Amino acid sequence: MTDRKHPLAVCEKCPFANRSYAATTGPKNAKIAVVSRSPGHYEALAGKTFTGPAGKVLDHLLEIHGTSRDDVIATNVVLCQSDGQETGFAVAQSCCEPRLEDEIKNVETVIACGVEAVYSILGVTNISQNRGYVHERQAQGNGNKIQRVIATSNPAVVVRDDANYPNILRDFRLALDPLPVPALPRVRVIDDLEEAKEAIKEMDAMIEPGTLIASDIETRGVGEQDGLAHTAQIVCAGFSIRPERAVVFGEKVVGTREGMEELWTLWHRTDCKYLWHNGKYDVKLLRVNGVDARVDEDTMLLSWCLDERPGDPESGAGGHSLEWLLKDELGWPKYEPTSVRHFKKSGEIPDNRARLDLYEYNGFDTAGSLALFTVLRSRAIHDGVWERPYKSLLIRLSETLTAVELQGNLFDAEKACDLLEYDVYPKLQEQRVSMRQISGRPRLNPNSPKQLETLLYDDWGVTHDLMRPRIERLGKRSTDKAVREAMLLGLYKTKLDENGRLAVDQFTQTLDDFKLLDTQRSRYLEGLVLKRYPNGRIYTDFKIHGTESGRLSSANPNLQNITRTKEGLPNIRSCFLADPGCVFISADLSQAELRTIAVLSGDESLQSIYLDTNRSLHKEVAAEFYGENYTYEQYVRSKNINFGVAYWQSAFSFAQMYHMPQAEAQAYIDFWWDRFPKVWEWTKAMEKQVMENGEIQSPFGHKRRFYVIPADESARIHIAKQGINFLPQNIAANITLWALCDFADRCDWSIAQPRITVHDNIVVNARESHVDEVAQLLKDCMEGAANDAIGWTFPFTAELSVGADWGNLHEL
Repeated sequence: MTDRKHPLAVCEKCPFANRSYAATTGPKNAKIAVVSRSPGHYEALAGKTFTGPAGKVLDHLLEIHGTSRDDVIATNVVLCQSDGQETGFAVAQSCCEPRLEDEIKNVETVIACGVEAVYSILGVTNISQNRGYVHERQAQGNGNKIQRVIATSNPAVVVRDDANYPNILRDFRLALDPLPVPALPRVRVIDDLEEAKEAIKEMDAMIEPGTLIASDIETRGVGEQDGLAHTAQIVCAGFSIRPERAVVFGEKVVGTREGMEELWTLWHRTDCKYLWHNGKYDVKLLRVNGVDARVDEDTMLLSWCLDERPGDPESGAGGHSLEWLLKDELGWPKYEPTSVRHFKKSGEIPDNRARLDLYEYNGFDTAGSLALFTVLRSRAIHDGVWERPYKSLLIRLSETLTAVELQGNLFDAEKACDLLEYDVYPKLQEQRVSMRQISGRPRLNPNSPKQLETLLYDDWGVTHDLMRPRIERLGKRSTDKAVREAMLLGLYKTKLDENGRLAVDQFTQTLDDFKLLDTQRSRYLEGLVLKRYPNGRIYTDFKIHGTESGRLSSANPNLQNITRTKEGLPNIRSCFLADPGCVFISADLSQAELRTIAVLSGDESLQSIYLDTNRSLHKEVAAEFYGENYTYEQYVRSKNINFGVAYWQSAFSFAQMYHMPQAEAQAYIDFWWDRFPKVWEWTKAMEKQVMENGEIQSPFGHKRRFYVIPADESARIHIAKQGINFLPQNIAANITLWALCDFADRCDWSIAQPRITVHDNIVVNARESHVDEVAQLLKDCMEGAANDAIGWTFPFTAELSVGADWGNLHEL
């Protein structure tokens, strides 16, 4: 019979009974318990919970909140070591449950770390939706004792990804040193038109010049498939000038033309400032409904300045959502009722109670934004991000992008369908037939991971050494893009003979081509046809807060991921048309990141290339390696490596990416650093700054923060690369965004309108009769932005092209 490792653990029935285990630590009378999944490698060796790197993170989190490990029970859901999502864990959890409940029955607060611990303690599996709030549970085996439970991630994840640190830090603060729970604001609901008229007059008279007015709207008809949602209906609108109170006008007011005209008074005062949370979104919908609202302040943008990790304010599951921020920054309780969550998904308001819930929720959001703004503004000033980037660029950019997104672009759905019918579908079928013939499986479905896994790993005996956590958990049986790329480079073994290996290579190449083309089919052609509005246009949402680098991202649909025309792929961009009587003018900021590196590093050799308009870095490097008669392919390889070397890509990576000998790749690197030595010195200075200061700030004001610097050398190099990448990417992107704002301010929108921006590119819709003057203005804005924005006089060059559609542009 198996010996029990704890009197209450049912070890004799546990599948992990013969494994190493880590004993629970801490006093029996502790008031706090920290519960994780199961012992890791270090814990199993030491026979004690939370040792090794994860233990150091836990000690740090406890210490900064005035708590010692000696005063805390530290334990696991399962005492014995387990790896990954393996079979048997649920049984082991059941066998250990009586032991766990007995150990924590007297504590007042349980910190559940990780999915398994959160599920074991609370019975829920989603950490992101449950972290940051105090949950309650009845202690097992201790009468009616009610325990506080805080759901959070495992401290071990900080070692792997430091971006998790801020959230875990806040969760431990909630557990150990919580903010006092404030009283929620009072909300006055007005859902009668005549009462609203009187209230609006009173409010307008009461509001003094210079007042900051917080506002927020709730709408129905805005789902994931609706994009800008021109058909959205405004259901209520909230206003607040004091954090303690809000006034909400209901659907009987905002749902009428007369009511919206009355509210125009509150939204159109030029002597006041208007505060929103993700105001670009609300202001767009108001403008669609005839109200020319504006954004003067935005708590979502302020939050992103203080924490550049991407987050979706509409998701409600974290990031920069208002409820999330009010919880973390001000200690607010969870205030979104079930009826409001139902409304957001369905647009339905089943009864009057649900309607009042929605109105009250809207009022909490409105007054909460005002309370939050005071806190975030103070932090932003202290952190040096208030003037730049918040005031100088982001608020201005919010207005510009609102106007751009409202334009939309004509989309030729008939052409997209023709591409599908005559090009994409036949080619996909050819590839299916080819893969079925190669594999000898007449019914093979290349979109079935299970079938591909069986073919590659069972039938063909493929093995590889690709080390990625997700693949490791799957037993190295993944068939994703990383595995396919490794196989295309020959980085695998098989039990087949030489002819069989050739078949595997052919199959893998065809599969990779198929996957790429199939993505174009589903995501960009079929998907875009469904996104097209009845007016023939497609609208997108440019997200200012979508990346850590400060670049924009795009969603619903993501226009920035629609690739340029490539061999073997459909020209999807050609389906985006200029308006009748107009053309698209496209401006690319030539080699913006390399020019930025030339300025930052002060490397005279690199700068000299860009100061001489007759020279080309890419051509010179290609000629150095391949002679003056280099091929186009060799030129493209040289171009890509020029960008990669400065970002510390390795010879091994280059060899994999460009199918070249590693020695040749290393020769590129050695040549590059020998020719541009000050760039190397600059990268080392960036590495030092990251390791010593933990953050980098660009001239535009954006920050890239590194919360935990690991001891592992490979992890440190990875973080250093992120630091080196940040400045060139941020500066180049923001030069373009500054130019976009300048062009939007200076152009006549009846003649030309900016429509699309992708990193260092701007696309403008212009009347054919005004191409020359619009092109010159666009060029002036692009080439003058670096000097205007950050005082850089170094030349940045804009290359212009023109065409009737986005996919067929020729040099202007």
